[in-house]
Amino acid sequence: MSTTPVQKDEPVFMSSGTTDPNHRSHNYHPSFKVWDASMKYPFKQFVLPDRDKMTILGLFPGEKTNSNSSLSRYVTKAIDFFGDDKSGIFIDENGMDYQGIVGALKDAERQGRPVMLLGASFSYVHLLDYLNEQKLTFKLPVDSRLFDTGGFKGQSRSVDAQDLFDAIKNTFNIDRDHYINMYGMTEISSQCYDQNLVRLYHHLPLDYTKAAPAWVRVRILSTDTLQPVESGHAGLIAYYDLANWNSCVAILTEDMGIQDENGFEVSGRVQGAEAKGCSIAVDQLLHANQM
Repeated sequence: MSTTPVQKDEPVFMSSGTTDPNHRSHNYHPSFKVWDASMKYPFKQFVLPDRDKMTILGLFPGEKTNSNSSLSRYVTKAIDFFGDDKSGIFIDENGMDYQGIVGALKDAERQGRPVMLLGASFSYVHLLDYLNEQKLTFKLPVDSRLFDTGGFKGQSRSVDAQDLFDAIKNTFNIDRDHYINMYGMTEISSQCYDQNLVRLYHHLPLDYTKAAPAWVRVRILSTDTLQPVESGHAGLIAYYDLANWNSCVAILTEDMGIQDENGFEVSGRVQGAEAKGCSIAVDQLLHANQM
């Protein structure tokens, strides 16, 4: 989608992880200036409220591997903007570099240097499988954190979120308050984040609902009437993003959510909607490289 004529070789993000490869959203970007800014400042606010740089270990293919993935650009820019010289991406078209990740984690553990693991939700399912097989655990330094996006339903299997939280704690020594989930999609230019880290470092009561940047509005709509529902009631997530200057400002998603005065949470996909997204895409990639 584009509100201006699409130029030859214009960069485009395409949705991933769909069961029908011909049914993919296309979001064209004649310039990434606004997109990069809309990613950079909320990331600092919600993910790095306590520091300007840190070691970021990317667990999703970078932009060089997949230039049509908005998450690939996101991971690349997160490292460009906020990663130190120990940061890097540990997955490409050939799969995940498990030994490289283990080496980076051991190095951080030995030096007492906090790290951030950053990837799609299902990246961690495969990484934890490997670490469990190798009987490896880490006592990562205080202020280390784990960032994920997507969901826990992959192509190979589904995983209970609480089981994953427990495995993260037992494997990496990262508490629930240092786990943060991002909500984003191909069709939008801005992302929403769990509020727990920013509230923790500002000494406020923890809140695990998601907050949006100032230029984004999230509304929860009735599945029957598409009218706003009352606070605390479930409905479809409608996303209004002013950073979508070259496409649709308003996006009616197929995600269900609940909102209150503090923020919103994603409760799943609407019944009958196709499962898709970056988590399924990385599961497909890693599962294929195991065969």
